[in-house]
This record gives sequence, structure tokens and C-alpha cells, in this order.
Amino acid sequence: MQLTLKFKSTNKSPQLGRPGVIPSEIGNLQNLAQFDIASNRISGTIPVSIFNISSLQILNLHHNQLSGSLPKDIGNLTNLEYFDISFNSLIGGLPREIGKIYQLKRLSLGFNNFTGFIPLELFNMSNLQVLSLLTNRLSASLPTNLDRGLPALEELYLFRNYFT
Repeated sequence: MQLTLKFKSTNKSPQLGRPGVIPSEIGNLQNLAQFDIASNRISGTIPVSIFNISSLQILNLHHNQLSGSLPKDIGNLTNLEYFDISFNSLIGGLPREIGKIYQLKRLSLGFNNFTGFIPLELFNMSNLQVLSLLTNRLSASLPTNLDRGLPALEELYLFRNYFT
């Protein structure tokens, strides 16, 4: 049995949802397949326990007030297909473990404050169809083999960064 939790804002403005934090006990929901709290006023950090829910297929946290960094534990979500944490206040580098999520089809990390390089592991995700890293503070050169490393890629958003 799979469990789906969705908390949609009842307001039209994405910044006027329910205030609160993600409780660390969320990690106890080991059958959770979808967790969607987009467009609420969720603040604080993303609890590490959420990255231990191996059944998770959709994790949608966009348009909140989340802070902190993305932990290396992200690589534990091997069944994840959709991951959107755009429009938050996340900082730090992107962990290379994100490249272990081989089932990922959509990765949206835009409109945060991520810095540093894009891990090369990210460019070997054969199922990835959408990659959005726009409006961060990422830097470096992009690999020349994007067509081989990301064969399913349909949409790529990189603008407003510091790429060379």
C-alpha cells in the first residue's frame, strides 16, 4: 500500500499557505510515495529523515521558506522520479549523491542560493527529462557530453548563474 500526502494552499498566492515546519517524524512514513507541500509557508530545514523514505516517488516542496542545505542523504531516494525544491532559500553546494537517483525524471532546484559546481554525477542520469538550476549562484563549465549523459533530457534551465 502506498501513501500520498498533499497539503495544497487554499489561497491563490503561493506565499499565503499554512505556516509551519516539516516534522522529523515524516521519516516514519515508510510507505509514503508522494509528499507535496508546495506553496505553503513551510520554514526551517528539510529533515534528514525524509531522505530515508525509500518508497518516495514524488517530493514537491517548491514555493516555501525552507532554508539550510541539501544533505548527502538525498542519494537514498532511489525510487524518486520528481523532485522540486525551487523557490526556497536553500544554500550550499549540490551533493554528488544526487546522481544516485537514477529514476529521476524531473529535478527542479531553481530560485535558491546554491553555490559551487554542478556535480558531474548529475550529468549521467539517463532518465532525466527536465533539469532546472536557474537563478542560483552555481559556477563552472558544463560538460561537453550532455547529449550522451542525459539522453532523455527535453528541458534544460541554467540561466542566472555564473557558468562559463
